[in-house]
Amino acid sequence: MLCPKCGIEATADGRFCMACGAPLPEAGTVVGSTSLPRPQHVAVKRPRWVWVIFCFYLFSAGWVLLSFFLVYSGVVPLN
Repeated sequence: MLCPKCGIEATADGRFCMACGAPLPEAGTVVGSTSLPRPQHVAVKRPRWVWVIFCFYLFSAGWVLLSFFLVYSGVVPLN
């Protein structure tokens, strides 16, 4: 069953839409034959600073892992 307000698939035994909260028609009720508007899913582009922070995090995590590996393998001695 589709929600008459938002067009999202709703459970058959539910009384309200889980997405928008609109009341759903009862099981025996037929909704009009007009086509419901489908929600538009727009791809959201992340800001550049998010990628800069993400790359810094990856670089830092890689550096720490490399440091631990070099110390525990004995390549870099701890004095």
